[in-house]
Amino acid sequence: MSATILLVDDQPDELRLLSAILMDQGYRVRKAISGEMALKSIEFELPDLVLLDIRMPGMNGFELCSVLKMSGNMKDIPVIFLSGLDLLEDKVRAFEMGGADYITKPFHLEEVLMRIGHQLTIQQQRRQLIDQNRLLLAEVRERKRIETMMRQQARREKLLSAITSRIRQSLDLRAILKTTVEEVRVLLQVDRVVIDRLGPEGESVESVRSPDLSVQGRVTAQWSPDHPCWNHFLQNRLFLVDDVTAEDAQGWCGGWLRDLAVQAALVLPILQGDRLWGLLAAHQCTALRPWQPWEVELIRQVTAQLAIAIDQSELYLQLQQANQALQALATLDGLTQVANRRRFDEFLAVEWQRALREGQSITLILCDVDYFKRYNDSQGHQQGDDCLRLVAQGIQQVVQRPADLVARYGGEEFAVILPNTHLKGGMRVAEKIRSAIAALAISHPESTVSSWITVSLGVGCLLPRPKRAANDLISIADQALYQAKAEGRNRVCALLASD
Repeated sequence: MSATILLVDDQPDELRLLSAILMDQGYRVRKAISGEMALKSIEFELPDLVLLDIRMPGMNGFELCSVLKMSGNMKDIPVIFLSGLDLLEDKVRAFEMGGADYITKPFHLEEVLMRIGHQLTIQQQRRQLIDQNRLLLAEVRERKRIETMMRQQARREKLLSAITSRIRQSLDLRAILKTTVEEVRVLLQVDRVVIDRLGPEGESVESVRSPDLSVQGRVTAQWSPDHPCWNHFLQNRLFLVDDVTAEDAQGWCGGWLRDLAVQAALVLPILQGDRLWGLLAAHQCTALRPWQPWEVELIRQVTAQLAIAIDQSELYLQLQQANQALQALATLDGLTQVANRRRFDEFLAVEWQRALREGQSITLILCDVDYFKRYNDSQGHQQGDDCLRLVAQGIQQVVQRPADLVARYGGEEFAVILPNTHLKGGMRVAEKIRSAIAALAISHPESTVSSWITVSLGVGCLLPRPKRAANDLISIADQALYQAKAEGRNRVCALLASD
């Protein structure tokens, strides 16, 4: 079933246009021309996503979003703000209100569709996780309902449920493991509980009755598939010993446990499918310990729940990494792998406001590849793309400060934003870029400037004032670039705006 999107905008023409575009993409679209009407529509039937204009008469977009985020059954609906304003404070407020994204009008259709699809994907994954949690919770409840018929078993199930709940309160793997070892140690009243993670990421987490019992940082065993115990645990078999000095405990595990001053131990595998993820071990160090069957079964169940929590934690981490990758794709130019025009605009807006607050100059370099169309026509588009990639890399190698930004401004034009930089500093950077591109020695037989690829650069510098805008800086740098081309190309020209 296609996703339902609620459009909220007091401009009928924009509402109709965006509605038609989304329906062409297969979405179910509902419309509202005011915040009050939108709220009634949402209360009647929850949409999958809300596209919300900020400036509306009556209840504005911020107020409507605030109402949604305070409602139990509406708070999880993702809200994407649409606004003709590109003010930083509006964007900050939008995210403070609980907005999932912010799109500035006029917008690009591809960008809007990508952002909508991104939010719907996150919503779908979130619902899948919720459904999975509900299924697991239903299983636990069903098990508890059956086992309440037996008094002792009911008590054990209560303990299991409490431990599981605490384990599952976090998606952070380290917190999950730490909670598990502490809960198991208290439950079994043992001296030490350790979780060893096997494999390249190997680490251990422990809970001890007293600090002198700690084995943190000590090599407990050389775990690998060649170890005699590996297949034993891979088959989901535990190791249980009441007395490590007994004759039947003299094998591979007995020696390992004696090295840790253990008298009795219960060791269980943590499995992820057919992968041995790690081991959970309960150690009694001060006395022998006869393990009870109910203890073994209860810890088996805790370990099973731990495996699920680990799986969810790893899934959540993968989701975070996927979101970070999507964010990177949204801000990088696909060909040159430097920042794209959208990232340039965002970065310049932020740095302009920072420079305005701090009273610092900001410099912009616009860089154009000389006679690139002739190069592209004579060498072919593939060679042209390779050339642009090399030019972008050459610029990036010159611009090393973390605070600076290199971006593809459009076509064969690149831009460099240099915060807190005066005109002379910008000219030095521009000249280094010009020299670096010339040093690439990319043959350009069709150029009337040189036998090699060259660049013309315009440098603009401004001290931001309240009545100025970032576009003024772009205009100055563009004039300087025009001057560089007019004077014969393959050179740096600069302009400093007067107060």
